[in-house]
Amino acid sequence: MSQLEKLRHALLRGDKEKVDKAFALLYGEYKNLVIYVLSGLLNRKEDIEDCLNETFLELYKKAFEVKGSVKSFLGTVAKNKALDLLRKRKYECNLELQEGKDEGDLAIDQSPSNSYLAFREYCLSIVGEEDLSIIERHLQLGEGFAEIASSLGLTESGAKTRYHRALRKIREDSEEEGK
Repeated sequence: MSQLEKLRHALLRGDKEKVDKAFALLYGEYKNLVIYVLSGLLNRKEDIEDCLNETFLELYKKAFEVKGSVKSFLGTVAKNKALDLLRKRKYECNLELQEGKDEGDLAIDQSPSNSYLAFREYCLSIVGEEDLSIIERHLQLGEGFAEIASSLGLTESGAKTRYHRALRKIREDSEEEGK
């Protein structure tokens, strides 16, 4: 009998000790997987811990609705919880920015900061304009590689390759500068 089946059985019987034991075994078995998924999307330890708890709470609530493997269920729920948190944080940040603006602020807020421009120039010195354009369009504008590739006359795999190579060059150069 799998751990999930043991949890379901204990939930049906209402045996709190067996529920706790089965849930603790599931938690111990899949905790690292969930942390791995969450750490790929989130940076802060507190956010990872919150999403970890919410993910296992979701398993507890929906133990009878899990159709496939527990591993895929937890991975999907963890990813969705992390993305929800990121969306919420982005929305809150946008609200704070909008609340702080008045008409005089608009001209200032829309111009790029000096540090951004300096960083952009630094990146241009390492990679070309077209490669930097691919990075900016993908990261800042959220465009997909297929869309970027068609507008630049590249294949999708070519756009991805140039994107990853350019990021690697920038990362390697900045690490060398930091030494």
